[in-house]
Amino acid sequence: MVKVRTETLQRAYSKIVDDGKDLHISGQPGIGKTEFLNNLTEEIPSQYTVKSTTVRAHHDHNSLERDLLHLARRAAPERDTKPNQLISASAGAGPISGGGTVDDRVRDLYKLEDLTANWSNDPLLLCIDDIHKIADDEQVVRDIIGELSSSLGQGVQLITLGQIRMPGGHELEDIHLNLYTLGETRVFLQEEFGNLPEDTVRDVHSVVEGHPLYLSLLTESSEDETDFDLPEYAVLDTIEERYLEALPRDTVKFLRQFAPLPELSEKLCAGLFEEWDALEIDQKLRELDRRVIVQQVNRTDDGDKIYKIHERFRTFLVRKNRDADDVHRGAFQYHLQEVTDMLAQERDEKWVNSLPHWFYARYHLDQVHGENAGSEAFREELDCIDLTYPHRGLVMLYAGVCLLPGNIFSAWEQELPLFREWVFDTVENQQQAELVVRVCEWALSQLGDEPMELSEIQIEGSLDDLPEESQVFNDVELADAHLHRLRKLRGHILRFLFLEEPYQSKAHRELMINVLSTYGISKEILSQLKQRIKSILKASELGEEFDQLIEQYAESIGTEFENSLNSSLDFYELRDQAMNLGREAFDNLHYDLLLDSGLIHEIALEGGEVLEEAENPVFAMVWYSLFATYFRNANVVPSAFDQVKEKYMEQLERRKQYEQSIEHPIIFAEDSAEGLSLDEQD
Repeated sequence: MVKVRTETLQRAYSKIVDDGKDLHISGQPGIGKTEFLNNLTEEIPSQYTVKSTTVRAHHDHNSLERDLLHLARRAAPERDTKPNQLISASAGAGPISGGGTVDDRVRDLYKLEDLTANWSNDPLLLCIDDIHKIADDEQVVRDIIGELSSSLGQGVQLITLGQIRMPGGHELEDIHLNLYTLGETRVFLQEEFGNLPEDTVRDVHSVVEGHPLYLSLLTESSEDETDFDLPEYAVLDTIEERYLEALPRDTVKFLRQFAPLPELSEKLCAGLFEEWDALEIDQKLRELDRRVIVQQVNRTDDGDKIYKIHERFRTFLVRKNRDADDVHRGAFQYHLQEVTDMLAQERDEKWVNSLPHWFYARYHLDQVHGENAGSEAFREELDCIDLTYPHRGLVMLYAGVCLLPGNIFSAWEQELPLFREWVFDTVENQQQAELVVRVCEWALSQLGDEPMELSEIQIEGSLDDLPEESQVFNDVELADAHLHRLRKLRGHILRFLFLEEPYQSKAHRELMINVLSTYGISKEILSQLKQRIKSILKASELGEEFDQLIEQYAESIGTEFENSLNSSLDFYELRDQAMNLGREAFDNLHYDLLLDSGLIHEIALEGGEVLEEAENPVFAMVWYSLFATYFRNANVVPSAFDQVKEKYMEQLERRKQYEQSIEHPIIFAEDSAEGLSLDEQD
């Protein structure tokens, strides 16, 4: 790309290199701010290190400060990186896992200021694109820019890019980019065609209004100045059409076929149209990447390059595509098959790796069936690829979370008949198959407005109709007495569900409770625990605030999803942002709603008080040990940890005494104490 804004570029260079000032590059969308920054960094001396980030919808000033701190740390000498300090550590076994707590109580901006105060490495440029997205209030954005700029020490400079201008009075220099002037248009055209008549330059400048993108399209599609004769109306469409006419026929065919796709990759394109082999697709994408209208934006998890067609041009191409629905449907099926293959593999990160494909599938589903297409549309498309159980069940399970979060219950409910049919075809014993299906129906109903009671699971037949399983629980390392009780408990549960067993509804329920009571806890105490926790949660605002948090999260992801269709943001980067945003949402839930509110502390003490009434102290001991572990690792409310620890120590002593009166304890107090490392000397 020809460097047109040479005077402005020289001024920016001088401010950075000669004066050591920070810059803000401003201008309307599509004006060429990012291209200007690229040209500028090409001119900057090689000893400068350039690190860049882009503001996205999930960013606030805190997360942006954190990103800049990470960038600066990567560029700093190892001795100067100043990592967060570990202020506590723990290790253990049994009911506690090891961990450490990092001191993040100091604002990241102050850490950045400290890190760059005596910068000893090569000069560093920290660049932030789309800074205007950091806040809705323009003055807040300006204040954030000013604060970031003033925090950086000598040798570290800031360049921000955004749509708002910085007024005078700030330390950093505002470089505002407008549409090309007549002189800049002349430079641009002369680079391509040599000296042109002044009237020609003026005419071209007038019809494209000095817009950099359309000047590029026009020059790439023109052999000489005679091609600059444009109609009075529909100038931009004419430029786009001429650009296509100037391309090789097979390249135009490629663009028209794949334009409905928001992103292109070799593997995706090869999976949709068999007429293009992988080598041809790779060559086309590389060729188009060298032109104005296509750019590489990222790579997939497998390393394949991801490209995007410029959105304005893609919209033009889609209007000319009569088979857009077929392309969207094919792409939906392709991404769903990719998800199916991933979920069938033994991979630790398969859910995370599948997320971009779920985003693609959501986009193409909406394109075929309309915005916010629901579970019926999804299942209709699912039927087209002949996906059968058990793989279909796995896809439906993940789809409820990733693709149809608002329709999760109805999606799974609609799928029950197919699931039932598969179970009865697969499981030889009909009573066993019926048991599986009915239990799944009961579990699913718990998500709806009318949850089933366990007593509604009424299966024709008796326990004798099930296949004999004499080895049940033999793999469990427990004393014979405990194994005997477990088998009795299983038998009572199953008898409770079969119609032909005597005392089906009441007697076996009581027998189940009796088995549990042999371990020192009664039905009444369990009921009290449930009611106590329920009343605490009801009195809190957790439910309402949790709903608001989830709604904000979904809205943020939706905003980023829409933005990705009109920017260089790709669905893999969107996946990473969704994960980051999810972690931030969890932190908000964890600290604001649970810890800082005192809700977890109240549940720990109130629930433990109920369990202390049980005959067997092990239940209260384990309860307090779990919360002691939690409060110690959270390291936010020291007083809560001290109180719960004291309660735990009391129940630990009670349990030691209780163990002297029983044979073959399942849990030993000494093991708990060693695992938790909370003895008297802690």
